[in-house]
Amino acid sequence: MLITVQTRLRNPENWPDQLREATDVIQRESRSSDAVVWLPTNRRALAVVYPHGFGGLRDITLAISPIKAENFGGVEVSPSSISIGLNDPAVTRVWLVDGEIPWRGPSLDSLNLSKINSLERKFRRIGFWWFNSLSLTLYEK
Repeated sequence: MLITVQTRLRNPENWPDQLREATDVIQRESRSSDAVVWLPTNRRALAVVYPHGFGGLRDITLAISPIKAENFGGVEVSPSSISIGLNDPAVTRVWLVDGEIPWRGPSLDSLNLSKINSLERKFRRIGFWWFNSLSLTLYEK
């Protein structure tokens, strides 16, 4: 009986996080010029844990790195600066790294709401991947 439970728990589909699978998608689907937006800010810690997957993406909302800020999320640019970063002609595709269910609603603070609003105004959604603990949405101009 315990073997059955252990076998089920060890199945990757039942892991609480599937970061390796998420980084596999990014490795397979990303381009060298792609940018990333983290929702909420502390999800940026994934880039530290899995630098080979997330590290190649240009972080367009980061003002101060997590190392310099001495935290996992770093310090992000102001909400008005997010729109400026997305207007950069070099930014044609953006990955949104979000929670297990794309998080929208009144609990979003102005910074994170600005990320969503700016992305959805300037870009169209071309891909979506869901994992147990996070989702990836790919946007393109």
